[in-house]
Amino acid sequence: MPDPCLVSAPVQASSRIPLWGWLLMAAALMAVAACLELAQGRTLISTSGTIWLWVNDINSAETSQQLLDWYSFTHILHGVIL
Repeated sequence: MPDPCLVSAPVQASSRIPLWGWLLMAAALMAVAACLELAQGRTLISTSGTIWLWVNDINSAETSQQLLDWYSFTHILHGVIL
């Protein structure tokens, strides 16, 4: 007879987190990050008040203030590596 401490119960399908649960957790994490940024006195968008998808000028004041720029690929790559 096998030791009952070594026998694991099968994982039931109801214990898995659905996709909407993961999306809700991601949204909550982003909200916490935004609150921390605001608590540190930072702004959520650029001080110019514009939101751009891509900033093409490397020497612009908008670099690292918008959604994507020349450094976005390296930020993603460092996140994957780390």
